[in-house]
Parts: sequence; structure tokens; C-alpha cells
Amino acid sequence: DSHEQRAVGCMNLSTAAGRLGRSRYALHELEFVRSTNHVSEKHLPALLDLLSWRCRVVGHSERAKEYAEEALRAAERNGTPEYLGFCLSNLGGLACEERNYRQAIALFQRAEQAYEKAGLPEERARNLLNIGNAYLLQGQVVAARRAADSAWHLAAISKQTRICALVRILLGDIAAADNRVERATECWREAAELARSLRDKILLFKALFASYRHMRQMSDREDVIRLERRLSRLAAWIPEDDDELREFRSLSSAGRNSNVSRVAASQQGHFIPRNM
Repeated sequence: DSHEQRAVGCMNLSTAAGRLGRSRYALHELEFVRSTNHVSEKHLPALLDLLSWRCRVVGHSERAKEYAEEALRAAERNGTPEYLGFCLSNLGGLACEERNYRQAIALFQRAEQAYEKAGLPEERARNLLNIGNAYLLQGQVVAARRAADSAWHLAAISKQTRICALVRILLGDIAAADNRVERATECWREAAELARSLRDKILLFKALFASYRHMRQMSDREDVIRLERRLSRLAAWIPEDDDELREFRSLSSAGRNSNVSRVAASQQGHFIPRNM
């Protein structure tokens, strides 16, 4: 009815606001929709899932988990397979944040079945990417590579270039974990090229940041500084609640503090190695 149409319009508005990094505004819109009780049981899982995501982004972890569990119950009761996949995937992400990777993988695998039933190859590819990340975080490099390869195959078939780029980033991380530095660098470079082809600054930031994070440990300080400057210029286009942006600022700030310490130590007559 017209009431639910307006409620869904507010949900769509919250999604746009969230992509612009205005997560608190997005959460406000969703909480308003929930208070009206105008969303039918069929679409309730989508509303609860969005509420969980927004709470998760603004740091309300407990509320995020409560909404995610409620969304899953609603999806199992009245939702479509598509909603069920989204709810399971969200819970998997929350389990990853709690470092419960075994549970996360099980939830992502259930989401994979739901997406396959709903006929959503793009979401299957994205979900396989999540499985690969979870395996890597658990230290299972072979399983991570297998999941990433499957994600690449699905994304390539459905011509999802952005997901292909994200898979290349993951494959680079997997290669780095396996001490295959040249292969890791090649994967990150390919991801950056795909991001440029899409003119996607957020994706380009993620690809370059993967390389930057590794270079801080392996490369000459001058190379790190050059890449840090590029990332700093791109940072203006990245939503404030982006995890990679937060990590970049933390790492670059630590690097600046380290430089200050080097200067102070040199003035006191102490020698500090350049690549320390």
C-alpha cells in the first residue's frame, strides 16, 4: 500500500546516505521506518538487515547482532531466499569481526546456498569472496585461494568487474601470506587497473592500500611515502566509516610519529636504521 511504498522509499534513501558515508543519518531513517510498522512481514527481513548494517558501521556491535539475528528469524519465517542470503552473510561478517572464523564460514556457506537458490550469481561471487577472506584470516591459505578462484570465475562470467577487482585484492593478500611477493604485487596492480577502468576511486583506494600495507614492511621508505601521498589524495573520496580508510590513517599517523622520533634521536646523536 502507499504507507509501505513510502517506508521503502525511506529505506532506499538510507542506502544512498550510507554509501555517501552518512551512516548516522541512514540509521535515523531506518529507525523511523521501524517505528511506523508500515513494512510488511515479507520485507521486514530487509529492513532489519539494513538496521543491522548501519548499527555495525557506527560501532553499535551489540545492537547490530540483535538486529541481524532478528532479521534471520524473519527471513526464515517469511522472507525470500535473497533476503535469507543477505541476513546470513551479515551474521557471517559479524562473526568475522568477533574473530569467530569457523562460525563465519558456516554462515557464509549457508548464504551461498540461499543465493544459489535465488539465482543471484553476483551475490554468490561476493559471498565466495567473503568465504575466502574468512579462510585467510583463519590461516587456511589453500582453502582461501580455492574460494577466491571460484569467486573470480563467477564474477567473470556475470561480468562483475568490481567484484573481479576485489577478488584480485584478496588473491594478492593470499599470495603475500604465502610469501609470493611478486605475485601479490601483480594481483594488486591488476586490481588497481580494473578500478581505473571503472573510474571507481573507492575501489582504487582499496587496491592501493593493500599494496601500501605490505610495502610498509618490505619496501624502501621513499616508495612508501610516494604511495602514501597518492592514498592521501584519494582519501577525500572515501566515506568516513570505511575500514580501510581508518586503518590507513592509523598507519600513516604511526609513520609520521616514527619520523618525529627519528629526528629527535638523530639530534641526540643516536643512529636509527632507515628501514626500521
